[in-house]
Amino acid sequence: MLKINLNKNGNELIIEVIDNGIGREESGKQMKMTTGKGLEIMNELYLIYNKYYNEKISSEIIDLYHPNGQSAGTKVSIRIRNHDEMV
Repeated sequence: MLKINLNKNGNELIIEVIDNGIGREESGKQMKMTTGKGLEIMNELYLIYNKYYNEKISSEIIDLYHPNGQSAGTKVSIRIRNHDEMV
């Protein structure tokens, strides 16, 4: 399951992407074909966006767990701060 939330808080747009997958820890244990560059590329995109639009983007990745400690998925929060209040 994938859930996407969009919220506005003052001059900030908050995008949340939540999944109920196996989580990053378990995913890291499994053999896969990946470059592992996804987060690095996204951070570079945030810097370029800030340079051209003067709007700061930040992100946070949170591992989700059931009360018994078993992985419950992942939540990514992306925050875009708009200085012109156009969000």
